Amino acid sequence: MRVASPRRAPARLAAANKHASRPNAAARASPRGVVILPGLGNAAGDYAQLAADLLTGDYGIAGVEVAPVARLDWARNAAGVVKADYWRGTLAPRPTVDWYLERIGMSAWRERWGR
Repeated sequence: MRVASPRRAPARLAAANKHASRPNAAARASPRGVVILPGLGNAAGDYAQLAADLLTGDYGIAGVEVAPVARLDWARNAAGVVKADYWRGTLAPRPTVDWYLERIGMSAWRERWGR
């Protein structure tokens, strides 16, 4: 989910950022992008307001990309439950979360090169 039309940041966010450190002039001169990674059980749409706030704030952010994740995608993690390593607490992330790692990579690429 790419955020194209930023909205104005809420007053509470502006007030919270009043005391935040500002990037130096060199950092502001080179536009930065942000990739938002939805947390366990969350969907890309849950982060639309955060993405908009990042674009409208004084952060020097040129673009925001939210990894395309739906709530149902998280059901893929259930594949690990049938493995003994899951119950021992030693299950390696791969291949159980490869789908998520691929989405992260795709989103990072789009944010860097898709502008």
